[in-house]
Amino acid sequence: MNLGNTGPLILPARNSRQIVVIHDAGVFSTPQSYSQQFRVYYKTLHRLLASGRTRIVTVSNFARNDIARHLRIDPARISVITEGAEHATRLPADRTILERSGLEAGKYVLAVGNMAPHKDFAALDHLAATLPQRGLKLVISGGMNKRVFDTDMPDLQHATYVGRVTDEELHALYRDAGCFVFPSIYEGFGLPPVEAMEAGCPVVARDIPVLREVCGQAALYGFTPADLTSRVLEIFDNPDVARTLRHAGREQVNRYRWSIAAGKLLDIMREEFSKC
Repeated sequence: MNLGNTGPLILPARNSRQIVVIHDAGVFSTPQSYSQQFRVYYKTLHRLLASGRTRIVTVSNFARNDIARHLRIDPARISVITEGAEHATRLPADRTILERSGLEAGKYVLAVGNMAPHKDFAALDHLAATLPQRGLKLVISGGMNKRVFDTDMPDLQHATYVGRVTDEELHALYRDAGCFVFPSIYEGFGLPPVEAMEAGCPVVARDIPVLREVCGQAALYGFTPADLTSRVLEIFDNPDVARTLRHAGREQVNRYRWSIAAGKLLDIMREEFSKC
């Protein structure tokens, strides 16, 4: 069993079985985000895994259908196990990150993720330029693995970049943000928004099917840069909206627990390995 998108192509015995979690079909759906070498490797690997005795698991209904479409297999062959969120607050918040970055609680908007093109942080340029007029900041946390992703860091002149942070620091950034914004145009699940909800932070998300599936009614949605800016400002301008989103977010994340995911995975393992 492998939880990280890969697995052996040759199994040791004729009746051997394996389970591989493929989190998304990004190399097919957003190929511009990935280096050519990584693209070729993952496309070939996933096609071969789908043609063998591999039980595929993924993290959302959207991802299941997208993977099935690209690998040309029946979606019924793919099981769905959603991710968890409680890790976001498992460790105590380290607020020194705010002091070092010159941030004031409630006075910034947080964005989190790697800097791959499909994350579309460039769509936050409008927001980054607008927030200082309200005495607010856009804060971006994340990094880039150039061996996997084919891009440069987005240049948002009015944003504050804090780079990679510890889990404790990330907890503090989520908890003390006035709002969390997630501009990604492609995800298999979209973990940062539910991490933000777990920490009690109101969420604005890109209006794409998978984020509608994962976040439900616990987020505000926008598609264009101006839409995203408008939704963020709505949270700051209307305390009732912010309170409603915090409450809805806490309810939403109750369905995203690692204990639930582990139980479903154990059921799949028992079912699959009973065939050996």
